[in-house]
Amino acid sequence: MMLQWYPGVTPAAIRQTEPPAAFFRFQRQEPVFSRTAAEAVALRSTAQQQAWIHAVGAGAAIVAAAATVPFLQHRESRGRRSQGVVCREAVLSKAAQAAETWFQNQAQSATARRPNLFGTALAERASSLLGEVAAPTRRQEAWRFTDLEALLYSPVDSPSRPAATGPDVSAAIHALLEDDDCARLVFVDGVLSEDLSHMMCGDEELLVCGSEALQSDGSRALARVGDLLASLPEVDLFESNARDSLGCAKLAALNQLAFLDLACVCCPGTGGSSAASEETEALRIEVVFVTTGAIACSSPRLVVDCGSGRSLHIIENHLSLNADDESLSNGVCRVVVAKGARVKHELLQQKANGARFVESVMSEVAEGGDYQLRVVQSGCRVGRTNAAIRLAGQSAACSLTSAMIAGQKQQLDLHSLIHHAVPSCTSHQAHKNVVADTAECIFKGAVQVDRVAQQTDSSQICRSLLLSKKASVKAMPVLQIRADDVAFAHGA
Repeated sequence: MMLQWYPGVTPAAIRQTEPPAAFFRFQRQEPVFSRTAAEAVALRSTAQQQAWIHAVGAGAAIVAAAATVPFLQHRESRGRRSQGVVCREAVLSKAAQAAETWFQNQAQSATARRPNLFGTALAERASSLLGEVAAPTRRQEAWRFTDLEALLYSPVDSPSRPAATGPDVSAAIHALLEDDDCARLVFVDGVLSEDLSHMMCGDEELLVCGSEALQSDGSRALARVGDLLASLPEVDLFESNARDSLGCAKLAALNQLAFLDLACVCCPGTGGSSAASEETEALRIEVVFVTTGAIACSSPRLVVDCGSGRSLHIIENHLSLNADDESLSNGVCRVVVAKGARVKHELLQQKANGARFVESVMSEVAEGGDYQLRVVQSGCRVGRTNAAIRLAGQSAACSLTSAMIAGQKQQLDLHSLIHHAVPSCTSHQAHKNVVADTAECIFKGAVQVDRVAQQTDSSQICRSLLLSKKASVKAMPVLQIRADDVAFAHGA
C-alpha cells in the first residue's frame, strides 16, 4: 500500500514541527474524526495537544478522544494477547520438561532394582525409546482429557507402608482371593509369590509360570516369550499418527525397563485344523496383581499365547492390599490368539480409591480366532485402560465390553482401537458407565477398516447413567472406514 501525507488537517501552529508518525495514514477513504484521532495519539507534547485542540475546536477534539479509546484498547489487548501466548508456551514447555524429568527419575529407579531378565537387549532398547518418544501431555490428543497430574506426575512424598509383613501379608492377600481350584498366579508389588500361587491346572502342555520358572523350562518357550516381549505398542505394533494413537508408547517402554517379573500363560496348539467350539471347556487361569503401597510404581507384565484350536479363560485382577495405597501400576499385556483359538479375557481393576492405574492391552487374532475382552473398573483415583485389537486373519472376531463405576472425584478412562486388516471379520463393542458425585468417565473407541477389509461387520454402543448434576461422561466414537462393503452401527 502507498502512504500519503495529509497537511490539510494539520493545525497551523504545529505545521512547522516534525510531523507526528500517525499523520502518515494508509491511502484509503477514512472519516475525518478517525484521522484526527490518530493524530491525537501521535502528538508528543502537551503544547502540541493544546495547539491541536485550539485549531480543530473542542467539538472535534471530543469526537477524536471518543474514537481514540477503542484504538488504544485494541492495541493494549493485542499486546496482552501476545504476552499471554508467550506465557502459555513457557508454561507448556515447563510441563513437558517436568514430564520428561519424571520419566527419567522412574527409569533411574527401575535400572537400580531391575533383575537381569532375558538379557540386556530388552532393557537397552527400552532405555533408548524413553529418550526418543515424547512424554504424555495434555497437548496430545490421546491425553487431552486425562488428568495426568493425578495419574502420573503428582509427587508421592513417601510410599504407604504395608499393614503387616511376612505371614500376615500372605493371610491378608489370601483373604482377597476367590477360593477355587483354577490355576492362579499371584504377584505382590510386581514379584511372583509362589506361596500364594497355584500353577497346576490339569493340562501338562499348558505353561503357567513366572520368569524364573520360564527360564528353567527350556529354550523353546523362552525364545517364544522373548519375541512377544520385544514388541511394544505403537512402536512395533499398532503404529498410527499422533491424532489416532492411544499414547501408550512411552509408558510401555517404561514397563519394559522396570518390570521385575512376568506372568506367562502359554498353551501349545492342537496341531489340527478344527477351531475351538463354544461348547469346548476353556482352561481357566487367574492372574492377580496386588500392590501393598511399599513401592511408588509397579510394572505388571502379562503374556498370553494361545495356540491353534485351544480355548483359554484369563482373569486378570488388580487389587490393593491397603486402603491408603497411592502407588502407580503401569501394566502391559500381550495376547496372541492363533488360528481357530478362543480367548476370553477379563480385566478387573478394583484398587484402592487413592491408587493410580494404567494398562495397555495388545491383542492379535488370527484366522477364525475369537477374542473376548471384558473390562471392569471401579477403583483408583485415576484409572485408564488402553485396548488395541488387530483382526489379522479372515473370519476373525472380537468383542470388547466394559463397565466403569465412578464416584467421588474418580476419573476412569477407556481408550480402544479395533483394526480390521483383512476381509470378513466381526467386531462388537458395548460400554456402560455409572457416574456419581463429581466423578468423570471417558470413552474413546476407534474402529479402523482398511480398504481390503471388505464384508466387515462392526458395531459400537456407549450408554451412561449420571447420578448427580456434576457427574460427567465424555464419549468419543471414531470410525475410519476405507472399504465399501461394510455393515456398521454405532451410538452413544
